[in-house]
Amino acid sequence: MLEQTQSALRQNIRPAIAGLAVYHAGPTLQQVADRYGLQLSDLIKLDANELPYPMPPHAAAIISQGSLTRYPDAEARALRVALAGYTGVPVEQIIVGAGSDELLHLLCFLTLEAGDEVITCEPTFPVYALFAQQCGARVVALPRDEQFDIVPAHLLDAIGPHTRLIFLCSPNNPSGNPMPLDLFQQVLASGKLVVVDEAYIEFGGESAIPLLQHWPNLLVLRTFSKFFGLAGLRVGYGLVPTEIAEAFWRVKMPYNVNRAAQEAALAALQHDLPWLLERRDELVQERERLYAALAALPGIHPFPSQGNFLLARVEEPLEVALVVEGLARVGILVRRFPARRLADCFRLTIGTPEQNRCVLDACQKIAG
Repeated sequence: MLEQTQSALRQNIRPAIAGLAVYHAGPTLQQVADRYGLQLSDLIKLDANELPYPMPPHAAAIISQGSLTRYPDAEARALRVALAGYTGVPVEQIIVGAGSDELLHLLCFLTLEAGDEVITCEPTFPVYALFAQQCGARVVALPRDEQFDIVPAHLLDAIGPHTRLIFLCSPNNPSGNPMPLDLFQQVLASGKLVVVDEAYIEFGGESAIPLLQHWPNLLVLRTFSKFFGLAGLRVGYGLVPTEIAEAFWRVKMPYNVNRAAQEAALAALQHDLPWLLERRDELVQERERLYAALAALPGIHPFPSQGNFLLARVEEPLEVALVVEGLARVGILVRRFPARRLADCFRLTIGTPEQNRCVLDACQKIAG
């Protein structure tokens, strides 16, 4: 009887959802510590492209002062005004979400139906395809070249009558390479909706924001999770055409960004930018130093990056599983990927100078 009931319940789930893969964020820190007999304090977490420093000081202070017994501003007005000053985009074209993931999800919900096509350039952030498939759209996944750059002719040729959204990530996650603005404009000339994910733009690359005033089919998404170091609070924002912004207001949850997140993000924008820029400059210097040091090791081939991370391919005489396992045994967590093209790669977040020294020491021992 129980099995029959469970089977009947499953029939209520849309087939497009039942067949989807689950997005896995990886094991918890406690699980990793238990597996290798380590303390939580022993772990160096470099697997999620988070800022390796404490929270920005003013953002941290404002959370402890705020009252959480009241609902947040449903329009996040003060934060959107500050973002208008930061980006130069009118406040009416700015929408705030619980992370840029929520905005990606809402955008797919707003625009996609069964039979629509979405273009991605793989490997890239997997939730583009996941959210599109949840809406019944077909994903056209274009392979990048050997250096993980987009092949312009392949991208332009793939745009067809059923194309509804084109997702472009710059700098790209997980490869770290930016996309040139002239290619953005070639894609925008198709008239299709083009979504540019700039989650890592503060670390390098050329922003597409100046193109917003010329191309009404461009949407730029950003986040407070990376450069601003507020990943745990989940704040993202979109810079979109006014018509798209109006549609977002119709479908978003009324209080989607909580009060602490709004106030911390506002404090970071208004008071913590000098501190954050210093941390950014240090991370960029560490990224280039780490890239050169890893490239000098046998069997590890890092790719140039404009993000706060490096993607590295493991070659003979090493094996990627042994490298990742060897790092984990000394408490260093990096990211592996299930995708076939990344089966021999790992991604490493840029940490503090001390953390990066630990990474290099461990990699040198493994490579030796």
